[in-house]
Amino acid sequence: MNYHFQAHRQVRKNLLEILQNNSLQDLMLIPDGFNNNMYWNIAHTVATQQLLCYYLSGNPFRIDKYWIETYKKGTLPNLNVQQSEVDDLAFLLIETSKILLKDYDADFFSDYTELVHLE
Repeated sequence: MNYHFQAHRQVRKNLLEILQNNSLQDLMLIPDGFNNNMYWNIAHTVATQQLLCYYLSGNPFRIDKYWIETYKKGTLPNLNVQQSEVDDLAFLLIETSKILLKDYDADFFSDYTELVHLE
């Protein structure tokens, strides 16, 4: 496994620790001056990975579209998240990291469209 995937996996483990070591109430807290909470930010990493890696390569998402639509850029946090969704996100954090590496090794992203950012 190359450095980038090792770093990705470690970031995901760190995010998982945040999910597991904070109460649902703490995860939902939106600090003063911010628009989102820890939970939204963690879910956003999963949604964004799917968009950048799978959508831009013309491949289907590896997770339910609910996660994409609910946590993509421009969305706002839902403060009524249930513990079962937090548990699902914990699973997705690790599982999507494993699947990404497997898909990369299988040359799944050979038809990738570069995201162009115009300033």
